[in-house]
Amino acid sequence: RMPRMGKKVVKTGGRQTSMADGNVKEEAVETAAVLLADRWALERVIGRGGMGRVWEGSDRKTGRRIAVKTMEAADEEQRKVLRDIYLSEARALSRLRHPNVVDFIEAVPDGAGVALVFAFVSGKTLQQMIAEEQRMTWEPLRAIFVPVARALAAAHENGVVHRDMKPANVMVADDGIVKVMDFGVARLLAPDPHAPSASPFHKEREPAMQSVHTSTLSG
Repeated sequence: RMPRMGKKVVKTGGRQTSMADGNVKEEAVETAAVLLADRWALERVIGRGGMGRVWEGSDRKTGRRIAVKTMEAADEEQRKVLRDIYLSEARALSRLRHPNVVDFIEAVPDGAGVALVFAFVSGKTLQQMIAEEQRMTWEPLRAIFVPVARALAAAHENGVVHRDMKPANVMVADDGIVKVMDFGVARLLAPDPHAPSASPFHKEREPAMQSVHTSTLSG
C-alpha cells in the first residue's frame, strides 16, 4: 500500500491553492485554501453559478470574515466578458455605502480575471426563508421590504438601478439586518470618474446608461 502523500501548493494564476497530491477533485477544490493579493484567504465555496463561485474566507490583515466572488471562464473571450461584468458590478457598488446594501470592499486581480471582495454576511436569503416557511405573514415581510426599499432608494439616488431584485438577492443576517446583494446586472445612470479597476487592468471611460448581464451566484 502506498503511503499517503503530503500537501503541496499548486499555483494557478494569481492564486495559491493547497491540496493533496494527485487528488485534484471537485471536492478538494471546494475546500481549497486560496490566497488572493497576499491578503484575502479563501477557504470554502458557499455559492456558485454560471459565471463563477462565491467563497467564504478571511482578511489576513484584520481577521474579519469575507465573501469573494471569483470568475470561471471557458476561454479568453469569455474571460474578457466576465471581467467587464465583474468590474461593472464593482463600479456600481463603489457608489453605495448603505446599511442595507452588502458591503463591497474591493476588486482584485485573480490570474487573468477579477475577483470581488465583500464583507461576509451570515444569515438566510429571503428565498431560503420562503422555502422553509412556505407562507410568511405581513409583519416579518414588512420588516424585510422596508429596508430593501431604503437600499434601492439609496441606490437610485447614487445613479444605480439594481434590475435583478428577487428573493435570492435579499439576505437577512443573523442579527436581523437586511442586505440587498448581487448588483451584477445593475445599470449605471452616469459614469463615475472614480470607478474602481482591478490593477493592472484599466478601462477607458464608458458612456452613460451602460448595462451588463450576469447570473445570481448566491441563494
